[in-house]
Amino acid sequence: MKLDNVTYEQLFSVMKACSDLDARLIDDESLRSYRFYDNWKDGVSLATYENGGGDDVVVLFQNGCVLIKGFDHESEVSPYAQEEYEVWPGIYEGAPSELLEELGDESLEKDHVTFCFWLLSKETAWRQGPVVFNSGEDDGSNWLLNSMKFNAYQFFEWANEYFEKNLEGLTYEDIEIEFNKASGLYKDCRSLFYCTYQNNESIESGNAIRVNDEEFHRITSNIIGHEKNFIGFVDDENTTLQFYVESTDKVWVEIPETKEKGSYGAYISSNQMQSIFRNLGQPYCNYKNELQLKFQAW
Repeated sequence: MKLDNVTYEQLFSVMKACSDLDARLIDDESLRSYRFYDNWKDGVSLATYENGGGDDVVVLFQNGCVLIKGFDHESEVSPYAQEEYEVWPGIYEGAPSELLEELGDESLEKDHVTFCFWLLSKETAWRQGPVVFNSGEDDGSNWLLNSMKFNAYQFFEWANEYFEKNLEGLTYEDIEIEFNKASGLYKDCRSLFYCTYQNNESIESGNAIRVNDEEFHRITSNIIGHEKNFIGFVDDENTTLQFYVESTDKVWVEIPETKEKGSYGAYISSNQMQSIFRNLGQPYCNYKNELQLKFQAW
């Protein structure tokens, strides 16, 4: 799902980045889509997203735990869509009690909910209550979680559409700096492009982006184990090293050579691909020999 491989630290930093950037675009806080309160209450930070159409996302951070509450006002799961007003069964079941207590704050409208996810301290897998949809109900999470922009390109695309390309002098480079300043750029990766079908994300090779460590880990982790996923890295010499997941343990890796009108490629295992991700180093042309890539004409 959209939250796969998203850590507490990354979600904290990207929600803050979105809020800071939105504040640079809109002076009036009441008109902003993104808001972030680092010390909303003692030991609790709060991030929110509102699209202006009655849909919203609330994110609470406390002691390494994070809870996300979303509300799609048109969802069949909405309390307003039931015969008698009530929260859909199971939505909050099992959620951390400390964060549920904070969610009870009147301003957060706890009952305005169609989905809820949480990540416990020192865990890596997001959890959800035992909700059951017997008639194909849509809780709105698939599209509302897209409000979380994990890299500069995603925020830039949203801002261009939302503000109709009137970004008040805010450049892509400004956005990139905001997203990457928390942990710095990944030292050995100039840029990357990718496609992960399971969470409906893609960036074309012509729009390759620079990412920090957290985003590098999220993207590469999402590539693994899912057929048809694709990722490419571009080094300082403009050499591209790209991977296509054909099956669970069969990956095609190649280095395209435009001047030679072909590519150097070979099949490797998923474990080999993961090892390359962990130790990725420039220049990428060295992988021709390391992986024994063979030339194939186009």
